[in-house]
Amino acid sequence: MLLLRTVAILLGLGVAVSAALWIVTGERRWLGWSLKLVRVGVVVGLVFFGVLLLERIA
Repeated sequence: MLLLRTVAILLGLGVAVSAALWIVTGERRWLGWSLKLVRVGVVVGLVFFGVLLLERIA
């Protein structure tokens, strides 16, 4: 559980930094990175809440 929280925090920071770099530099590759990280973050969030649900049931 601690690992999933750490990954979620790092993904959030990665999205924020890459979005900020896109705003500052205007380079589209940073926007692409940000969107890729958001997609991975959604998957990690679903896994996180799935683990929470399984802990609740068991």
